[in-house]
Amino acid sequence: MSLPLVSVLVPTYNGERYLSQALHSALTQTHRNIEVLVGDDCSTDSTPAIVAEFAARDPRVRVLSHERNVGPRANTELLLRAARGPFVKYLLHDDLLSPACIQVLLKGMRSPQVSLAFSQRTLIDGDGRAVPGHQFPVPATNAGVIDGRTLGSAMLEQLCNVVGEVTTALFRTADVDLDELWTVDGRRLHALEDLSLWLRLLRKGDAWYEPRALSSFRSHDSQRSRLTDVRGGAAVDWPRMCDWGRRHGYLTDPSQERRAYARALVNATAVHAQLTDSPWRTLPLEAAFLALSRLAEIDGPTPDPVDLPLQYRAHHPSVLRGWTQSADTRGREFAVAVAAPGPTDEQVTRVVEEFRRLRAAGVTRQFVVAVTEEGVTALAPVLSAAIEAGPDIDVDLVPTPEPRALLSEDCLAVCEPGDTWHQGRAGAVWVVTSPCTVQTAGSSVTV
Repeated sequence: MSLPLVSVLVPTYNGERYLSQALHSALTQTHRNIEVLVGDDCSTDSTPAIVAEFAARDPRVRVLSHERNVGPRANTELLLRAARGPFVKYLLHDDLLSPACIQVLLKGMRSPQVSLAFSQRTLIDGDGRAVPGHQFPVPATNAGVIDGRTLGSAMLEQLCNVVGEVTTALFRTADVDLDELWTVDGRRLHALEDLSLWLRLLRKGDAWYEPRALSSFRSHDSQRSRLTDVRGGAAVDWPRMCDWGRRHGYLTDPSQERRAYARALVNATAVHAQLTDSPWRTLPLEAAFLALSRLAEIDGPTPDPVDLPLQYRAHHPSVLRGWTQSADTRGREFAVAVAAPGPTDEQVTRVVEEFRRLRAAGVTRQFVVAVTEEGVTALAPVLSAAIEAGPDIDVDLVPTPEPRALLSEDCLAVCEPGDTWHQGRAGAVWVVTSPCTVQTAGSSVTV
């Protein structure tokens, strides 16, 4: 039985320093049936000569030279489109594969239920030495299958790409949708392209993990992953990836989803603190906004644009209106909402409209309007008219010399902006935001 062809894809640009080592590690694999396809993105150093020398010595080496610089994303995509093998193994030009890497990972792919095989990896420095004391996350102690949805959800919850960089994994060529490669919801990713690929593959099946280190990831000063825009970009990628994952079968446990977004928020603020003098500082601000928006959604009513991705949903007017109220009004049901409006028609009407919104949102089911004994006669007909003017709602009119005396920790105070009659006695304060009609000479104006 012939061994399957594995396409080893090596994207490179000015990789002269480490490229020879990477290609040597690919060509000395114990699994011999490979093609090594090198994508040279218009290198200006000795990279073309190095690749040509390897191709002259070994017919398994093919070169894909671009007429113009297409960038790292397009380079990796073009390589994948040109791959001939049913299995793919990326190898970044500064990384290394151990001799048995492909052979071992192919064993893990024998089951059709497995869509991704990966291993532990070693962090090495610019001279190829293992970085002392460093340990990548260990998803399992023994070799074997890991449930795909469980692994994907854990990576999102922990904000940790456990699978690792593209060098560490092997997968089937046919399992990749090239039209969606390196993007989420039709928009490019800044830094988590590899994670997006793993999550798409894990939707198709399980993962197979080998705890032995079968590849080496090199950390050196000129790496792209050290750039400040990538740090800021990774921060904003995380909430977008979490939202995509939730809509595609990951993070089905609300508690796990909350933890994911809470970590995304903490990460965004930490990265912003590092980039305060960088032009990329706005990226983690967007990340924080997206994370906060989803956390608020989880504890609030279902948003109107429920099918939109978070990057659009969070900026939708119906969602932004939710931020007109303090966050402590979300995620709990109050025993009663208490208001103490002024005697005008506009004030009472606004309060009743807010009561209806509170009921629709499930914030509370009981409503009270507090009024002084001497104000009952004037306020009662105004309140009745406001109730009759819209959908039916039960509101109790309670005479009291001191409205705040009706409040307790399980009550919600409903008041006009700047009104402090509640004096901090309520569990939370809901500010009246309904429009009112102001009468002017011969006309009415809604404000």
